[in-house]
Amino acid sequence: MAAAVDVVVSSRTALQFAALARAMEQLCTDLGVEATLVEDRLPTADDGRITLVVAPHDVYPHLALHDEEALEQSLARTILVCCERPSAAGWAAVVPYAARAGAVFDVSAAGVATLEQHRVPARRFQLGYHESLDRWGGGESERPIDVAFLGSASPRRLQTLAATARVLSDYTVDLRVTDDMSADAQRRIDHAARDDRWNLLARSKLVLNVHRDHGLSFEWLRAVTAICNGCVVVAEEAVGAGPLEPGVHYVSAAREDLPEVAGSLLRDPDRIAQIRETAYRWVREEVPLRDAVERLVEAADTIPTLRHRRARSDAPAFPQPSAAAEAVVSEDPDLAVLLQNATELIGRQGSVMKRLFFDLRLLRRQVAELQLSMNGSEDLRLSVSSTPGFADASPEVSVLVTVYNYEGYVREALESVLASEGVAIEVIVVDDASIDRSADAVKQLMTERPDTAITLIQQAVNTGVQRARNLGFSQARAPYVFVLDADNLVFAHGIRKLLDAIEGDEKAAFAYGLIERFSGHEAIDLLNTRPWDRELLAQAHYIDAMALIRVSAFEDIGGYVTDPTLELGWEDYDLWLSFAGAGYHAAHLREIVGRYRVHDVSSLTITTLDTEVLKAKLHQRHARFFESVRPRG
Repeated sequence: MAAAVDVVVSSRTALQFAALARAMEQLCTDLGVEATLVEDRLPTADDGRITLVVAPHDVYPHLALHDEEALEQSLARTILVCCERPSAAGWAAVVPYAARAGAVFDVSAAGVATLEQHRVPARRFQLGYHESLDRWGGGESERPIDVAFLGSASPRRLQTLAATARVLSDYTVDLRVTDDMSADAQRRIDHAARDDRWNLLARSKLVLNVHRDHGLSFEWLRAVTAICNGCVVVAEEAVGAGPLEPGVHYVSAAREDLPEVAGSLLRDPDRIAQIRETAYRWVREEVPLRDAVERLVEAADTIPTLRHRRARSDAPAFPQPSAAAEAVVSEDPDLAVLLQNATELIGRQGSVMKRLFFDLRLLRRQVAELQLSMNGSEDLRLSVSSTPGFADASPEVSVLVTVYNYEGYVREALESVLASEGVAIEVIVVDDASIDRSADAVKQLMTERPDTAITLIQQAVNTGVQRARNLGFSQARAPYVFVLDADNLVFAHGIRKLLDAIEGDEKAAFAYGLIERFSGHEAIDLLNTRPWDRELLAQAHYIDAMALIRVSAFEDIGGYVTDPTLELGWEDYDLWLSFAGAGYHAAHLREIVGRYRVHDVSSLTITTLDTEVLKAKLHQRHARFFESVRPRG
């Protein structure tokens, strides 16, 4: 038996890989082998110790390994436990290390087969039950969350989750989508973060598993951690799930069918309970993790023999990413210069176009206001009309919809608001001098629904979205205002969920949730996946305008900025920066609350031009905030 082992893992690795490393460390100790968890370094060569590298795709790329001879010696005494899917971008980088390792295991059959294709002998590391992964323990328990998701962001995952929005919006969900800008605690080996993950699974009925890319290998570690906590796995179709049986231990479905399958299961609690109990009993009794670790310990005893048998003269060279990057840069210097000059030219043209656009729009507004003044009126409001039901309403939330030339969309937006459940609302529509029939569309709905609480304010002059929204806030009778653009939609339970979130956080200035971005009948992806974070806010505008805002906090910071150059989305970023600078924060809800429509409106594309000038203006306006925040490296 090996005298001692070092279990090596990266601090950058996913939490489930880190949890596996800790469980392996504990099990080695239980088997009588001295074990030490090592983070972000390879132990010094020692004839009496064996190294177990967990998730090598995360470990080796981030280590400064310049001495290849020492690395060769280290690998000769190393067992790799590969955890990543073969289709993952970084998987191939592991092959040179696996070709030199004393022994190689993989958690999936697909991984074993792919390694064999690279002439790397590998064995299956069968994941299974360990008490450190279990926060449930079996028996009856409350599961207030209907559906959970835990995974990193990718276009494919975001599109799939967005496609579930119309089904999941009626349920309680917790969709945790992480990315490179997410808080470090989400990705580090951290007891609190790990417990939070397991506790979420133990409180959830279902967990969705969606492939990050087009690879079809079954994600064993995600499935086992869910099963250990009594959470039923609803997985996209995959290969290599055996000995798990679909329909018995988990539910499998084609990607496009995941929404309906999840909805059908949620309507059948007995079926969920049956799968939960069967899978949990199977993983505890048939595949304890201890069995797999025992095989690792046995392999450690035979490493010298295995190493002799595995020696290869044609082993792939170790990756040299820095050299490769330099080669790409120097490959065609003339092309690089051309691209740089083209980018600068486009930037200059964009800057001029944007300045002309805003100057022309401002000039038109000034002329219209001057004409109105010459006619003896200082009031920009052309008319105000309300439904009979508006006067006696006692709203919990005022819904503010500003509209400018959205005749084809505004009625659908308002109907989505009126379908809201569990919350008393009033609707304040500010028509910002539309030149189409937007106001008529609103009036028609008001005539058809006299019992609803709707008021329409028509402006004689187009003032821009900031002033229109400030006017709407000034008319609100509720302590909270939900902001909805006239071409977007809110789900029936969206406002109620946001209201619960902000009422549960008295110091939050606003609450925001996940939003499905769609075009026509097709889901595109999700917005607002990132939590409130001052450092993230200093880097990027990542929170959409669709939010529930506390009126007292809004008044405290003076409302929306009325600078006409900070429109078309920048006014929202400015508002969030104002809240952050005043010491407020936001409540983030990991539930899907609304829909953001993507369509061809030329003015929206102008927001992407000349962004550096606008960023500089925001840095000047919010200098104290930016000075107080250390940008995330």
